[in-house]
Amino acid sequence: MDDPDIRCALSECLREEGYDVHAAEHGLTAKKLLQSGLRPSVILVDLTMPVRSGYELLEHLRRHPEWKEIRVVLLSAHGGNRRELEGVFRSLRKPAEFEPLREAIELAIAA
Repeated sequence: MDDPDIRCALSECLREEGYDVHAAEHGLTAKKLLQSGLRPSVILVDLTMPVRSGYELLEHLRRHPEWKEIRVVLLSAHGGNRRELEGVFRSLRKPAEFEPLREAIELAIAA
């Protein structure tokens, strides 16, 4: 998530629910976290981010065998076409309520 206030608030809410959260302000930071060995159960992706967009991050996830199995929950004000969103487990439009987001994360973890 590129908006620091939203990223911080969402991270805090998820931590309070018991999740281990690693936040990234854009796709390049997320990619570096993955390259360092982080293997999350779920990645929340916003499509519109600076430096590296969510579209670019999704493409990186699809191209790397060790990353393509990570479930993606899209949380974005913008939609994409079917090809661009290939591999997305669930998609929610911003602004989204916390409970549907939490449910999407739980479903992704359980899948």
